[in-house]
Amino acid sequence: MDRLDGPPRLILVADLDCTLVDHDDPENTHLLRFNALWEAHYRHDSLLVYSTGRSMRSYLSLRNKKPLLTPDIAITSVGSEIAYCGESIVFDDVWVARLSEMWNRDIVVEETSKFSQLEPQPKRSQEQHKVSFYVEREHAVEIMKVLPGILMERGVDVKMVYSNDYAFDVLPGGSGKGGALTYLLEKLENEGEQSSNILVCGDSGNDAELFNISQAYGVMVSNSHKELLQWHEENAKDNPNIILASERCTAGIIEALQRFNLGPSVSPRDVLDAERFYKEILDPAHEVVQFYLLCEKWRCGEVEKSDNYLQNLKLLSSPLGMFVHPSGVEKSIHEWIDDLENLHGEGKEKQFHIWLDKVSSSRISSDTWIVKFDKHELSDGKVRSCSTRVLLSCQLTHTSSVSFLQMATLHTRVFFLISILILSKKASSQLDELWLVGDDDDDPLRALQTRHERREEKCDYSLGKWSYDETYPLYDSNCPYLSSALSCQRNGRPDSYYQKWRWVPKFDALKFLGKMRQKRIMLVGDSIMRNQWESLVCLVQSVLPTHRKKLTYNGPTMSFRSLDFETSIEFCWAPLLVELKKGSDRERVLHLDSIEDNARYWRGVDVLVFDSAHWWTHSQKRSSWDYYKDGNKLYKAMNPMVAYERGLTTWAEWVEINLDPSKTKVIFRTSSPRESGQKCYNQKHPLPSSSEPHVPQQSRVLKKVLMKMKYRVYLHDITTMSAYRRDGHPSVFKRAMGEEEKHHRFAGPLPDCSHWCLPGVPDIWNEMLSSIILTKAA
Repeated sequence: MDRLDGPPRLILVADLDCTLVDHDDPENTHLLRFNALWEAHYRHDSLLVYSTGRSMRSYLSLRNKKPLLTPDIAITSVGSEIAYCGESIVFDDVWVARLSEMWNRDIVVEETSKFSQLEPQPKRSQEQHKVSFYVEREHAVEIMKVLPGILMERGVDVKMVYSNDYAFDVLPGGSGKGGALTYLLEKLENEGEQSSNILVCGDSGNDAELFNISQAYGVMVSNSHKELLQWHEENAKDNPNIILASERCTAGIIEALQRFNLGPSVSPRDVLDAERFYKEILDPAHEVVQFYLLCEKWRCGEVEKSDNYLQNLKLLSSPLGMFVHPSGVEKSIHEWIDDLENLHGEGKEKQFHIWLDKVSSSRISSDTWIVKFDKHELSDGKVRSCSTRVLLSCQLTHTSSVSFLQMATLHTRVFFLISILILSKKASSQLDELWLVGDDDDDPLRALQTRHERREEKCDYSLGKWSYDETYPLYDSNCPYLSSALSCQRNGRPDSYYQKWRWVPKFDALKFLGKMRQKRIMLVGDSIMRNQWESLVCLVQSVLPTHRKKLTYNGPTMSFRSLDFETSIEFCWAPLLVELKKGSDRERVLHLDSIEDNARYWRGVDVLVFDSAHWWTHSQKRSSWDYYKDGNKLYKAMNPMVAYERGLTTWAEWVEINLDPSKTKVIFRTSSPRESGQKCYNQKHPLPSSSEPHVPQQSRVLKKVLMKMKYRVYLHDITTMSAYRRDGHPSVFKRAMGEEEKHHRFAGPLPDCSHWCLPGVPDIWNEMLSSIILTKAA
């Protein structure tokens, strides 16, 4: 959804089988018509949503058999899964967590097994949040009357969907196709991207919920099942915004676009005219779709073969125009045009078709665009695909024309002769030197480059998305090394969803210990760093025999040691890094230029992980010092960020003077976000990824200091990703509470919105930390 500049002009929500996909049309005639229409006129400013009873696996299998476009969003498994489909498929983990709140699959399976009429569907049709059966209608009606009550008595809220006179699905309450679409529309509205036009399309009983969306237009295709037609008769026959199409499947969807006046309804496949093709002024997406349809017609022999036609193409083409293959092979457009003659009519008996997918254009000058798309060719039942970038110029003279200056085909499985589409007017001298490179750079000006290699970017572990994962947590709250204030489950927190979110690959305790064999790692900082230390100890201790691990204390440090691996995981209390001392009059003085009292514990350590942020911004009442001291000068007050930068500079100087980069890896973790007041109370899910968490000033100061250092310090950036996790703080569960306190939050302890429950968010920090330590290019 992020690809659009504003609210979508149209959201088209379509079921797949027997709605978008006509299984009785082996030529896929109307589906190909829809594809050309959508890519030419809608893709750039609208959203395509598939809503299907198929699982994600089954949907992807269907895509291998039918010419389906890539949707923006896929609602699968009758609404129990939502996925965002771009370059990769990303599931909506907040939706998964919401469905899990009153759902227990084992209980559903147990209770449904008591109904002999229910025949379980194959394993491939079963999902974590969907239990599916075959059953006759009369039995389904009776079961649906009693099963919800039975399950509710056991704490499970369900929705049941019956469709196609045989399919019976048991889902979490609030799910279903209608529930999933309602959730998506609310999400768009919260992000300020609500569309004024929504069209829902279906053919069976499990689509009925879609037509209950009050603000949506609806079309029931002419081949709809009787249970949906009955629903229409009982609920919507007088609703002018829900129609029964006269056409079947995709043709019925196109019919609805026209009847509701939602946008263009004439597919480029219906009006392609080679004679008019070069004379019309059209948008870049439409031009590209038209060019490839002309190619299809040429190869199928539907365009007259003419030597004059090919010569005219050469006259229209720049001799500088190039076709670029990802292997580096180049060929001029004129050479490709010479080869084109042999392709005429060769696809006629092969049921040859071309369709484009994910067409997008970026304007880079007043008359020039980059157009990106995936191209698919079907021939003899086999599909061959490639990703393509086209540099397209529209020159307005007495007649309008489109110029394809250059084309790069990326990730090609098979090399295609498609030079007929690389048509070019005379290229301007400025563009003759431009080169299309095979990447997906969002900035079109950076996508155009001269022939120089680009530096490969390193992995940034701070970038990503929280993903719900049922296999988490990696240890339980009974870990003996956890502080009571962080053991939220033991303190009575009723939910556990905050433990089930991951960011990077899972922590591998044995791999970590193997890397750290006969080495020391020390985490230096405040109570948040101790929070992380406890997490790290709990992550590794479970793989160690009880009698082969040891915990010791030494002044401000504590050390967990694996005797077999000879690995020490240590924590050193130094919240300010620099020294905080009492003066002769018992006044507390923060020495911004002194660090040795703390740093003496850091020598000889193989991996040092530092943190210092929160204490620097404590209010005057909570401040741990009365004066700042820098050199011989004493200050009663100082800008906290000025003091912080001075203290970090002292730390940086100590690192560069006292440590050897060949022996000691230094990592600095950014500040952990904290919330004020009641903001973390009763939070159960991460904030949406569209929100923009506040980045504290300390992070900017830290990066400024690190940039000046010669010693390589690895930045462990956890600030933004953690700011999405208000649900992960202890809140009022920082200690055990009585029943009365649990029901009266203001009578209990003040919420702790700084530290983190364990298991929880710091486990993910340590997964990131492990990745930094284990990879050479950290």
